[in-house]
Amino acid sequence: MKIVAKSRIEGPEAFGDAAIITDDDGSHVLQLTNFWVAQGAPDVRIVFSKDPIGVVAEHNIRFIAELPDGHFEGDFPIDHLNDFDEMKTLIVYCKKFFAHFGHGTIEKKN
Repeated sequence: MKIVAKSRIEGPEAFGDAAIITDDDGSHVLQLTNFWVAQGAPDVRIVFSKDPIGVVAEHNIRFIAELPDGHFEGDFPIDHLNDFDEMKTLIVYCKKFFAHFGHGTIEKKN
Protein backbone atom coordinates (compact mmCIF):
# COMPACT_ATOMS: atom_id res chain seq x y z
CA MET A 1 0.00 0.00 0.00
CA LYS A 2 1.40 3.41 -1.04
CA ILE A 3 0.03 6.93 -0.59
CA VAL A 4 0.32 8.66 -3.98
CA ALA A 5 -1.35 11.95 -3.02
CA LYS A 6 -2.94 13.86 -0.17
CA SER A 7 -5.36 16.74 0.14
CA ARG A 8 -7.01 18.77 2.88
CA ILE A 9 -10.61 19.59 1.96
CA GLU A 10 -11.81 22.93 3.36
CA GLY A 11 -15.13 24.64 2.82
CA PRO A 12 -18.28 25.91 4.44
CA GLU A 13 -20.18 22.63 3.98
CA ALA A 14 -17.39 19.98 3.96
CA PHE A 15 -13.95 19.45 5.42
CA GLY A 16 -11.49 16.68 6.22
CA ASP A 17 -8.38 14.85 5.11
CA ALA A 18 -8.05 12.79 1.93
CA ALA A 19 -5.40 10.34 0.79
CA ILE A 20 -5.20 8.58 -2.57
CA ILE A 21 -3.73 5.13 -2.05
CA THR A 22 -2.47 2.54 -4.51
CA ASP A 23 -2.79 -0.96 -3.10
CA ASP A 24 -0.31 -3.79 -3.71
CA ASP A 25 -2.70 -5.30 -6.28
CA GLY A 26 -2.73 -2.06 -8.33
CA SER A 27 -6.19 -0.91 -7.23
CA HIS A 28 -6.77 2.65 -6.01
CA VAL A 29 -8.70 3.98 -3.03
CA LEU A 30 -9.68 7.42 -1.77
CA GLN A 31 -9.34 7.35 2.01
CA LEU A 32 -11.25 10.07 3.88
CA THR A 33 -10.49 10.72 7.56
CA ASN A 34 -11.87 13.21 10.08
CA PHE A 35 -14.43 14.10 7.42
CA TRP A 36 -17.62 16.12 7.77
CA VAL A 37 -20.36 16.99 5.27
CA ALA A 38 -23.28 19.29 6.15
CA GLN A 39 -26.39 17.35 7.05
CA GLY A 40 -29.45 17.34 4.84
CA ALA A 41 -27.79 18.02 1.51
CA PRO A 42 -28.91 15.72 -1.31
CA ASP A 43 -26.62 14.06 -3.82
CA VAL A 44 -23.26 15.05 -2.30
CA ARG A 45 -20.27 13.83 -4.31
CA ILE A 46 -16.51 13.96 -4.24
CA VAL A 47 -14.75 14.34 -7.58
CA PHE A 48 -11.34 14.94 -9.10
CA SER A 49 -11.07 18.24 -10.98
CA LYS A 50 -8.65 19.68 -13.49
CA ASP A 51 -9.42 23.17 -12.15
CA PRO A 52 -6.65 24.42 -9.82
CA ILE A 53 -8.96 26.56 -7.67
CA GLY A 54 -11.86 24.13 -7.23
CA VAL A 55 -14.43 25.49 -9.67
CA VAL A 56 -17.10 22.87 -10.33
CA ALA A 57 -17.68 22.37 -14.07
CA GLU A 58 -19.06 19.19 -15.62
CA HIS A 59 -16.42 19.17 -18.39
CA ASN A 60 -13.40 19.01 -16.04
CA ILE A 61 -14.43 16.62 -13.24
CA ARG A 62 -14.17 12.86 -12.68
CA PHE A 63 -16.64 11.22 -10.29
CA ILE A 64 -15.19 9.24 -7.37
CA ALA A 65 -18.04 8.61 -4.91
CA GLU A 66 -21.28 9.75 -3.33
CA LEU A 67 -20.75 10.82 0.27
CA PRO A 68 -22.86 10.47 3.41
CA ASP A 69 -23.54 13.51 5.55
CA GLY A 70 -22.34 14.15 9.08
CA HIS A 71 -19.00 13.02 10.54
CA PHE A 72 -17.45 9.89 9.01
CA GLU A 73 -14.33 8.09 7.84
CA GLY A 74 -14.20 5.71 4.91
CA ASP A 75 -12.46 4.21 1.91
CA PHE A 76 -13.92 4.70 -1.56
CA PRO A 77 -12.64 2.73 -4.59
CA ILE A 78 -11.33 4.77 -7.51
CA ASP A 79 -11.94 3.01 -10.82
CA HIS A 80 -9.80 5.34 -12.94
CA LEU A 81 -6.48 7.11 -12.56
CA ASN A 82 -5.52 7.23 -16.24
CA ASP A 83 -5.63 11.04 -16.32
CA PHE A 84 -4.54 11.63 -12.71
CA ASP A 85 -1.60 13.85 -13.76
CA GLU A 86 -4.13 16.39 -15.07
CA MET A 87 -6.14 16.49 -11.83
CA LYS A 88 -5.46 19.47 -9.56
CA THR A 89 -8.13 19.38 -6.83
CA LEU A 90 -10.64 17.24 -4.98
CA ILE A 91 -14.07 18.88 -4.81
CA VAL A 92 -17.07 18.08 -2.63
CA TYR A 93 -20.31 19.41 -4.12
CA CYS A 94 -24.06 18.85 -4.36
CA LYS A 95 -24.86 17.68 -7.87
CA LYS A 96 -28.59 18.42 -7.61
CA PHE A 97 -28.03 22.12 -6.92
CA PHE A 98 -24.51 22.32 -8.39
CA ALA A 99 -23.36 23.84 -5.08
CA HIS A 100 -19.71 23.88 -3.98
CA PHE A 101 -19.21 22.47 -0.45
CA GLY A 102 -15.42 22.49 -0.22
CA HIS A 103 -12.23 21.58 -2.06
CA GLY A 104 -8.53 20.96 -1.60
CA THR A 105 -5.40 20.96 -3.75
CA ILE A 106 -4.01 17.52 -4.58
CA GLU A 107 -0.44 17.21 -3.34
CA LYS A 108 1.16 14.37 -5.31
CA LYS A 109 3.88 12.25 -3.71
CA ASN A 110 6.90 10.82 -5.55
